[in-house]
Parts: sequence; structure tokens; C-alpha cells
Amino acid sequence: MADRVVDLMTGSVQTTDGSTVTIMTYPLPTNCIAIFEYEVRGLSTADDAIACLSVSAAKRVTGDAALVGGGGATGYQLSDSGLDGGGTPAQVTATVSGTDVLIRVRGVAGKTINWTGGLRILIQ
Repeated sequence: MADRVVDLMTGSVQTTDGSTVTIMTYPLPTNCIAIFEYEVRGLSTADDAIACLSVSAAKRVTGDAALVGGGGATGYQLSDSGLDGGGTPAQVTATVSGTDVLIRVRGVAGKTINWTGGLRILIQ
């Protein structure tokens, strides 16, 4: 059986508009199976609207992190959370760029949102 690595990381970022920013980046080795769980929380500074999202995913990485058995980005809109700004809702996305797993958040125009998150990853 191959070696296993379990790793944890946390991140935080603030958005003040509808831009998308990376809250956590984790470099994956090539030719591995990665199981990751992440949780992201967003809190509006103006009106105490809050959102929390917890997701688990498994990806097989070959070569330059081409994903086998899974598509590209997995995104979740937070439209029921009060972080929708009456228009485009806040969003949390997991994707791969090169050999990195990126956890990204999209803010809401006209709202300052403090984001915090954690990532647990098992690599085999």
C-alpha cells in the first residue's frame, strides 16, 4: 500500500465586491488520489448575514493534475444565506490549476464579507 499523507490548512480573506479570490491553495503531487474536505464560512460586516458550506470530494490526479473521474470546478452558490446582495449570490468554488487545489470565494457587490475556511486532505 502506498504512503498516506493527511494535511490540514486554514485560510481567510475579505471581499468587498463581487470579485472571486482564492482563500486556500494546496499543491498536490502528481499521480495520486486526493480526498479533500473543506468548509468555508462567510460573515457580512454590515448586517450579520452568514453562510457556511462543507463539502467532501475525491479526485484522482495523473500527470499535470488532469482530473480523472471528475470534472473541473465544483461551485456552490450561497443564495439562501443572506449573502446574495439581491443579485449575484456569493459563491464557493473548488477547482484545480496545474497541480494545485484552489478553494475560491466570490463576494457580493456592495457587501464586505469576512471569509474563513479549513481544508483537510488525504493523499494516497
